[in-house]
Order: sequence, then C-alpha cells, then structure tokens
Amino acid sequence: MIFSINRKAVVGAQKGKKKNRTGQVREKTSAYSGRTAVDHYTLQAQKEGYPARSVYKLEEIQKRFAVLPADGHILDIGAAPGSWSLYILRNFLNRGTLCAVDLKPLALEETPDNFIFLQGDFFDPAVLERLKSRGPFDAVLSDAAPDTTGNRTVDTGRSAALAEGILDLAGAILVPGGSLTIKIFQGSGEQMLLSLFRKYFSGAWMFKPKACRKESFETYLVGTGFKSAPEGEPG
Repeated sequence: MIFSINRKAVVGAQKGKKKNRTGQVREKTSAYSGRTAVDHYTLQAQKEGYPARSVYKLEEIQKRFAVLPADGHILDIGAAPGSWSLYILRNFLNRGTLCAVDLKPLALEETPDNFIFLQGDFFDPAVLERLKSRGPFDAVLSDAAPDTTGNRTVDTGRSAALAEGILDLAGAILVPGGSLTIKIFQGSGEQMLLSLFRKYFSGAWMFKPKACRKESFETYLVGTGFKSAPEGEPG
C-alpha cells in the first residue's frame, strides 16, 4: 500500500510520556486536557507494576477486538515507557516474540529472551529493516503520538500523518489475517484512514477506550483480518 505522508509532520513523533526529576514516569499533560490528575487507572497501574495507565486502553481493545494472538509475533511501535509491552509479555507470549521500538528507552527492568527492543525511529530505513527481519507480525500496535504544540489543528495533522505512515509500512510487515491498532487524534484524517482500514481489513473500527481521559481527543483505529494489498499495489 502506498499513501502520501508529510515526513516533516512525523519527525520527532514519540510516545507522550516524560520523566520528572525523581525519574518516575508521568503522563505528559496535553494542552487541551489541563492538569493531569491521578485517577483510578493511574493508581491501578502503580499497584500492578505498570509504568503508565495506558495499559488499560490496550486491555479494553483486546477484550473488544482480540487483536493479540496467544503465541504469535507482535510489534509494539512507540512503546515507551513500556506498559503495552509489559502487558503483552505477562499475558500473551509463551512461545511467541515481541518486538518494540521507540525513540526513548523503556522503563522495564527485566525482559525475557523473546523480547527485542530497538531504540530509534520506526521510520528510519535501518530500523525498519531490522524489524522486517524479525517479522512478519501477527499484530502491529501503535500507541505513538507526536509531540504536541498546543495548536489542535497542527497536532491532529501530525497525528494523522504519523498514523498514515504506520499504516503504509504495516502492509509490508503484517501477515495475512493479522491485526493493526493505531492511536490517532480526532479532528484530522481519522475518517479517511478508517476508510482505508475497511479496504484492507476484514473488520475495521474506530474505538475510544473508557480508560482514555474524558477530555482527551485521542481514539484508536483497529483493523483485524488483514487482506493482501490488491494486485498492482505493493504491500
């Protein structure tokens, strides 16, 4: 699949997490959400040993759409600080493998032999080639988000470009029948991308987990049952 992509809009895209002065992982405060508050999900994540509350978004997605195979090959894009990867390692990988990639390091102390982390830009050709050598993947997940500016038009455009780029590249590394889950900011391009999901997947949905903060404008595009790209279009 070939889609146009604004490469400048993707530059610097990464998970919206930062560390405070004590080294603890905190969630980045959005320009549109006000001050980040500690809530039920934050406390539950701390209790269960997850670096961030985002783990419960993936848990909801899995319960609703079964995007994760029991023992398959999984790719986690924008993995830092590591909650999604840790959830997968704890619940789904007895014999499969998990690859994760992010510009930032993960906040995971110990990982098993079937886990590979690449620190770098997913769109870097060298990084992508290393990931391809570990694939193809049964599930590709992205909780990645661009750095926000406070300008919603700019931020949603960057998010759409990031999601489009991942969708473009996923076609080259996703097995037939596989699943793709991508975070996107609502307000620019999500309907167009959903139409592409419907074209290339047997099932396609836009889904906002309850674990997303009410004031957040993030949502997720979910595709299951990946179909080969039509003849004449590269995967």
